[in-house]
Amino acid sequence: MKKWLFNPFIYIAGAKALLIGWGITLVTMAISFFSHAHFDGVIEMHTSGHAAPVMVYLIEQIIDWALAVLLFYPGGLLFSRSSIRFIDVAGTMALARWPMIFVSVIAFGIVSPDSDSVKVVLSHITPLSIALTFVCLIFSIWMIALMYNAFRLSCNMKGEKAAFVFIPTLLIAEIASHIILHKIYPHLI
Repeated sequence: MKKWLFNPFIYIAGAKALLIGWGITLVTMAISFFSHAHFDGVIEMHTSGHAAPVMVYLIEQIIDWALAVLLFYPGGLLFSRSSIRFIDVAGTMALARWPMIFVSVIAFGIVSPDSDSVKVVLSHITPLSIALTFVCLIFSIWMIALMYNAFRLSCNMKGEKAAFVFIPTLLIAEIASHIILHKIYPHLI
């Protein structure tokens, strides 16, 4: 059971992982549309107090996944001695995002203010919102663990070398996703 939860890529990779991952991503996107959960970073989610067009939610998912793939694949090519297939990196990175479906559901319970006023923002910080945010953090950490295992397995890297490549690449992907999405949708996200 532990392998299925943290390293399903032993059993599912390539095109099959990509199809399953994108199916789950589309469900996550649909739920996000109704819960107003924005994935404006590769590893991050926040809610907004207003609805956005459905395309915003889809583009967020595409950019987050694509940046991970387009940065981890060259990282694997540069630092792995093995032959690496693009479809394996693309598929395992798509499947690694599956815990975000839970985050998009939890977002229904996180109320975001429509105002930037400090007083209004502070009034929305409740024990329930803090607890739900903590649960979202757990799912995000789970996704990062899945992404690490996806990268490690699809690029055939181990130990310190894998971590040395994974950590900075993930940080670059996170920063790049913020920049790109906020350039595309400066007022929506």
